Amino acid sequence: MLSRLDQGLDFLSEQGLPVDVKSTGDYIRWVIGDVFKEEADTISANGLNEAEVRKRIGSAAAHRFKNRVCALPATDAA
Repeated sequence: MLSRLDQGLDFLSEQGLPVDVKSTGDYIRWVIGDVFKEEADTISANGLNEAEVRKRIGSAAAHRFKNRVCALPATDAA
């Protein structure tokens, strides 16, 4: 899953979005969407509750994103 989370950072860059807290929602939406695009059949086959899966993925993605953003060097605002 870490690879997918890192791909979300690439997505932000490709879209011209900053990798900072302002993009947290965009990042989370991308990660959840990508998981469901790639794994919907697995989620369904295992009888998992879609809302609960989305909640857990979103929580993990938010945690990873915030840790990653805090680890980035600060940039000067012009």
